[in-house]
Amino acid sequence: MAALAVVPLLGFGCQGASSGIDYHSHDVNADQNQVGLNESDGGAGKTSVAINLEEIARRSGVLENYGGLYTYLDITEDGINLIIQDTFSSRQKYKSITPFLLAYKEKLIINCTYLRAFDDKGMVSVGSYCRDQSEATVDSLEDAINNNNIIPYTTEHPWLTSLSLSTGCQGVAAGLSYSNYHVLRCDLGDSDELTDNISVSVFDENFAILVQMNGYEFSPILNSAHKDKFVFWGLHKESGYKIIYSP
Repeated sequence: MAALAVVPLLGFGCQGASSGIDYHSHDVNADQNQVGLNESDGGAGKTSVAINLEEIARRSGVLENYGGLYTYLDITEDGINLIIQDTFSSRQKYKSITPFLLAYKEKLIINCTYLRAFDDKGMVSVGSYCRDQSEATVDSLEDAINNNNIIPYTTEHPWLTSLSLSTGCQGVAAGLSYSNYHVLRCDLGDSDELTDNISVSVFDENFAILVQMNGYEFSPILNSAHKDKFVFWGLHKESGYKIIYSP
């Protein structure tokens, strides 16, 4: 049987397997971005080998960097492996965060990508792009970088002032609405990269607060059956990346 590395991911859309694939769990060495694999040596016992995830990504072309695109691997403080893409143009700057669910036969398997964009006027947009579980490729990652997959925060919502007061926002407030939800983003400082100074509150259609997160961006699920699931991601000065799934 082919060696298989499974990278655990907490949250929806990451459990189970595609038909016909036999998944087996193995240990992850987060510090060295390596996965321990067990390969049979013909029935005489098992030998432990290590596969470097970055090398898999490089051989598959995922880590290609050119022009305004920079791609690299990272890992959250609780061990979720990530493909990060930073995309720059004269008008917009994107950050995409793609957890990979497992490594299988020299392929990195992914589902959802979480997005944030800044335009040249400072407007922030957020969103996501969910696929069926599939191999990470240059094209599949770049498919996520599309304005159809994001929603802009604006200051034009009639409920913005009242929700800012009710949540005690002391920074720059902006809002967005999607599905049956209203989202308030409060920025207390420079959020170009780190999210430590960001607070996000999610309300239902009747403006009852459902969840409030400090230090995280919100990524609404737009093109999936999981629109009622909330995803927050953070990039913190002291602890790096973290992803939280709620409820």
